[in-house]
Amino acid sequence: MEVGVRSVAVPVHDATGAVVAALTVGTHTGQVDEDALVNVILPHLRDCAATIESTVTTRSPTAVATSMLYPAVRPAGS
Repeated sequence: MEVGVRSVAVPVHDATGAVVAALTVGTHTGQVDEDALVNVILPHLRDCAATIESTVTTRSPTAVATSMLYPAVRPAGS
């Protein structure tokens, strides 16, 4: 039995198209095979990145950061 780690990652872009972050999922080779990682997990990871990108590109960085840190607080102009 193969022992190790498998992982997959996707970039997160800002409004200019620059990569500003990445999302990754890692798993033990005995738990998830390569086919499931690519065909099941990767599409979900891409969806998550797209959701983050749409939030980041439609709101100011301050508004995004503040809403993540203090959900009940809304910065002026957001």
